[in-house]
Amino acid sequence: MDFRVERLFSPLLSGRTDRVRVMSITQNIPENEYHVPVLREEAVGCVVNDTSGVYVDGTLGGGGHSEALLERLSEDGRVIGIDRDAEAIDSARKRLSRFGDRLCCIHDRFGRIDAVLDTLSIRRIDGLLLDLGVSSRQIDAARRGFSYSKEGPLDMRMDGRSGLTAADIVNGWPEKKLSDLFFVFGEEKKSRQIARRIVYMREKTPLESTTDLADAVRACTPARWHIKSLSRIFQALRIAVNGEMEELADCLVKIYPSLKTGGRVAVIMYHGLESRVVKRYFRGEEPSFTRSELAFGQKRFDFRSLTPRGIRASESEIRKNPRARSAVLRAAEKRGG
Repeated sequence: MDFRVERLFSPLLSGRTDRVRVMSITQNIPENEYHVPVLREEAVGCVVNDTSGVYVDGTLGGGGHSEALLERLSEDGRVIGIDRDAEAIDSARKRLSRFGDRLCCIHDRFGRIDAVLDTLSIRRIDGLLLDLGVSSRQIDAARRGFSYSKEGPLDMRMDGRSGLTAADIVNGWPEKKLSDLFFVFGEEKKSRQIARRIVYMREKTPLESTTDLADAVRACTPARWHIKSLSRIFQALRIAVNGEMEELADCLVKIYPSLKTGGRVAVIMYHGLESRVVKRYFRGEEPSFTRSELAFGQKRFDFRSLTPRGIRASESEIRKNPRARSAVLRAAEKRGG
């Protein structure tokens, strides 16, 4: 199945305007609590090579990494924080207001990083930081539908303005397409059985809640594998709803011309598909998660790896934040012009 041609994410991306919403950092909005960012110091240490430079935090979240960047930078340094989640923008804007105009918060997708920089009249940046994990707040908010352990609507949208939801997929996509989705984006061995069960259940009544979907998954998998299969299916749906793999590839390709020679890219990843895309990009290849889309031997990008084996969270960090266990940080420095 060619997901590049199929463009699973086109329903999400269609109808979007090119307008960038620049948020001031002075509006008084109730603060939301977000998790302590994973690999905070390690990520900032990898990406910063000029303390007076301009850096993009493409996954602003609650602002933990942006805060660390601003603390590391001099008074001349600036950070552009991007997030598609309006709640995250509101939280970071209030919490980091002490940095004044050194932080600019943008409500948009990091896959549109070229449009964001163009709107801000920024031609070159010194570094890009991406934390590809779903925030603890998003997972813990039952109404967002990200967690199989909390009953809520099958939503999974990081941006509430988007049209496609997880419910649209599980109730509207044909069995074969569901099976392919679960196998490719969830790497789930029981993908066919789970897709068949979903179709069987929705013929009686639509699946509307995370509990409905979890029941379908549990019915097809041994009890000892329930948690792993649930994680994979919810991951696959979240990736499809939010166009995550296409978003990542778009961002990496678009940022290269704007990255100064010596500029750095640091990415925190949580599953093999993301890792595959980033490693290929740092090797100079087309950032892709499917081998068939690559033109082997053709180098589009010129990087020097800063983390050949990746950096993982320490045991002490994992004890404080169990979700850091699967995180891997990779970083590289641009060599070409």
